[in-house]
Amino acid sequence: MNFNRLGCFLYPLGLLVAGTCPPSWADDPLQQLISERDVLQDVPLVLSATRLPHNPLKAPLSITVIDRDMIEASSAVEIPDLLRLVPGMQVANVTGNRQSVAYHGAANAFSNRMQILVDGRSSYAPFLNIIDWTLLGIQIADIERIEVIRGPNAAAYGSNAFDGTINIVTRRAFQDPGHYAEVLTGSVETTRTTYRYSHLFDNIEFKTTLSYLEDAGFDNVDDHKKVSNGAVKAVYLLDDNNTVDTSVSWSGSQAGACGAKCEATNPRRESNNDSHSVHLRWEKALSANEDLSVQFYTNYQNWDDYYLIGPMSGYSPAEWAGILGLINANYGTSYDPTTEAVEFGMFLGTSQRYHLEAQHRLRFANQARLAWGGSLRLDQLKSRILLSRSDYVTDHSQQLFADFEQPLTEYALLNAGAMYENSGLIAGRLSPRLSLSLFPSSHSTIRLGASRGYRNPSLLEEYENANGRFLSNGVVADATTQSSGDLAPERITAYELAFLFNSADGRLAFDSRIFREEIDNIITDAGDFNSLNEEPYYLLYTAVPALNTLAGTRRWLNNGHTNVDGAEFQLKLRPDRKTLLSWQYAYLQGGGSIVKKINQPVGPATIYYSDAVIGESFPSHNISLLASRKLPGQFQLSASYFSMSKLLWRGDGDRVPAYERYDLRVAHPFRVLGQQAKIEAIGQNVLDKPYQDFVKQNLFDRRYYLQLSLAGG
Repeated sequence: MNFNRLGCFLYPLGLLVAGTCPPSWADDPLQQLISERDVLQDVPLVLSATRLPHNPLKAPLSITVIDRDMIEASSAVEIPDLLRLVPGMQVANVTGNRQSVAYHGAANAFSNRMQILVDGRSSYAPFLNIIDWTLLGIQIADIERIEVIRGPNAAAYGSNAFDGTINIVTRRAFQDPGHYAEVLTGSVETTRTTYRYSHLFDNIEFKTTLSYLEDAGFDNVDDHKKVSNGAVKAVYLLDDNNTVDTSVSWSGSQAGACGAKCEATNPRRESNNDSHSVHLRWEKALSANEDLSVQFYTNYQNWDDYYLIGPMSGYSPAEWAGILGLINANYGTSYDPTTEAVEFGMFLGTSQRYHLEAQHRLRFANQARLAWGGSLRLDQLKSRILLSRSDYVTDHSQQLFADFEQPLTEYALLNAGAMYENSGLIAGRLSPRLSLSLFPSSHSTIRLGASRGYRNPSLLEEYENANGRFLSNGVVADATTQSSGDLAPERITAYELAFLFNSADGRLAFDSRIFREEIDNIITDAGDFNSLNEEPYYLLYTAVPALNTLAGTRRWLNNGHTNVDGAEFQLKLRPDRKTLLSWQYAYLQGGGSIVKKINQPVGPATIYYSDAVIGESFPSHNISLLASRKLPGQFQLSASYFSMSKLLWRGDGDRVPAYERYDLRVAHPFRVLGQQAKIEAIGQNVLDKPYQDFVKQNLFDRRYYLQLSLAGG
């Protein structure tokens, strides 16, 4: 069996870079869906934009590819840090055990407006409407490349691709045959170990990876983490035209949960979170110009931050009543703090997703290309405290998608895509995209594009009836957040003008664009001060009269809009084989209106965040720079620079000042006992200028890490 041929068979999926396969690759029928001109160019092919393989010069959307060279040169210790190399991307540590990744600002603690894929499988969790980066099941050493589609991509991947798509492509077994071990240690009591084994059988690639990470988080904050990951991946070549790709992954974490304010009702403790996934994909080449694929995956995620407080725990009955908000006439709560405990657990629940998809791609005689297909999806969410029910709430959805590419002339290319999405929560919506690419030369592109997309409300946003505390006998103590029900989807309309240039020798790649994004029907929560007339409600009462306040539930509403204008630039330069330079810059200016209070008993009935406040949630300037050079003696020196303007993180975040950060990395490969080894020293924020990260108490100071890896047969 020719394993090079086996490894290259799935290249149309965008797993690797064009031009690295042997000549026999061109004989595979699937590869002939890519034009000869595309194959011969020394430019990575990407699939995540439209489900068709694209040279970035011909893609209908702006794309950033973080390739293996950039990954190895970077100072990243965790996966979200790699995304700092994307123009317009904001990365923050909400706590030491939870990250937020946002595109174009106006973001909170959850990455809920981007589709995050791992080898084409969505990692989105219906619970809390988030991506949990600690539970992806992979490490940096597993990643071959990251494709980032910058801008709305609902036409290809549905409502979760509202702001864009991130596809993390993992390395194949034939790229790393044999054993691989890695150990990292350093600041904030960090320890990470990774072990991988890959083997090539007669017609099967097999790879398994195990890893463990722990660290202490920020100083004076209870946000440590311990994370275990595992994955098994196998690719079966049934015959020259049929492949089956299978993978199973699992993750588990224990994380410090009380944060910066540990007290009697928020004690030091560990939350326990876990996830697992199964992914199956079958591909068949029907002819030299046509292929069919079917994939199925299931995701399971569980969060458990349940804890019990009481009886009394050092407070008087009056103080208990005030702290816990237990005065509730409608429920007639009878509570004796000397004998009864109180249940807590806002982060307590289970979510599942089942997804089945079929896709058909073909090339016509006139060189037009089409990818089309459909999918069925079931999302489930269960949380007694967040939903006030013990059974699952569900959403059945259906998607139909198509992307069509038509060359108009040798110098013009038209691309049109759309997805029709229907669910039990929202009536059917069409998300269209249209772009026209003009080619002044064989190495440059001018692109005009427009798109519209929707983000459907999550199960939590649609059904939340959160009771933050229960008495030990099951009686509701108070309520915190409710859904208004019948939410409309968020809507984004985007326009762009882009210019791209790739030099003939492949050493220079430049990408620029100006854009406008208009977002309506924003889903967020607002304080409802009229909820005293509705159930449930609570009165916040304390033994100190000056602290007595009237409060109501918070409600999920479609209650705002924003407009964002901006420009993005990225430049990748390789003057020679030893040097890499990558520069990214984004300028943003935005405004809008978001409701923060409704039915206010004193003053206006509705209070809005103003344009000025909304504008603070868009960082004016966002810069990243990566420079790497291979030195004599096989040393490699890398330097990174990151800068972001002041930013208001919404939700639980704070106004954080502008910051600059400088990172360094030195690596040296060597051989030991006939095996290939590498030692790396990494310094983050080496000038030791601590900056506030998401909230004021998170001070990111200077950090150092040492990493040793060993690879062999």
